[in-house]
Amino acid sequence: MGLLFAQMESGMINRLCQKEFVDETFQVVWETPSRFSDYKRYYSLHWWVSKYDEESKIFNTSGKFGQYTFVDRENDVVVTRISNIQNKTMALLRNGAS
Repeated sequence: MGLLFAQMESGMINRLCQKEFVDETFQVVWETPSRFSDYKRYYSLHWWVSKYDEESKIFNTSGKFGQYTFVDRENDVVVTRISNIQNKTMALLRNGAS
């Protein structure tokens, strides 16, 4: 999904959803309130906004068990991290942290 959203001109995304939806997805909708974090984060249509300035606009999705996809359309970068932290997390909860 990250590659599809990053490479709008490829034409593949147009067969799956409308360009207007993708363009709207990569606009800031709301800012995370400061009571949650000192670090400014933004959100937009199921995507988090990690960075939004003149240098780059980096959007990311995050999964339940530590999966992430980062998309920087302007610099043509997509990074995906796939992991499953469920087992480690559950073990810590059952046995306690040492």
